[in-house]
Amino acid sequence: MLKRSPALMMLLELAAMLLVFSLCAAVTVRLFFEARTMMVQSRRIGAAVEIAQIAAECYRLDGNAEDAAREISAVWDADGYRAVVNRDGEAFTVHLQPRGDELQISVWFQAENLYEITVASI
Repeated sequence: MLKRSPALMMLLELAAMLLVFSLCAAVTVRLFFEARTMMVQSRRIGAAVEIAQIAAECYRLDGNAEDAAREISAVWDADGYRAVVNRDGEAFTVHLQPRGDELQISVWFQAENLYEITVASI
C-alpha cells in the first residue's frame, strides 16, 4: 500500500477548501449583482408610476388632456402628447393618448414600457 505524506494531504485539503470558498464567493457576488439590478429596476418603475400619477391626477380633475400634458411639459405630435421627463438623472419618455373621454398614459425608459394606465375623467 502506498503511503501519502501528511504535507500532500494538507495541500489537497487546502486546495479543496479554496475551491469551495471560491464557489461561495462567486455565488455571493452574483446575488449582490442581481439585487442591485432589481433595485435599479424598482427605482425606475417607481419613478414611472410617479410621472404617470401626476398626469393622471391632472386629467382626472377636469378631463382636459392639454392640462395633463402641460403639467409634464408634453408637446403634441402625430398621435398624442409626448414628453421627456428627467427623474433621478434618467430620462423617461411619456406618451399621452386621448381616446374619447379617456387618456392612456405610457411611461418608457429607453425601449422598455415601464408603466401604462388608462384614466377616465370624473
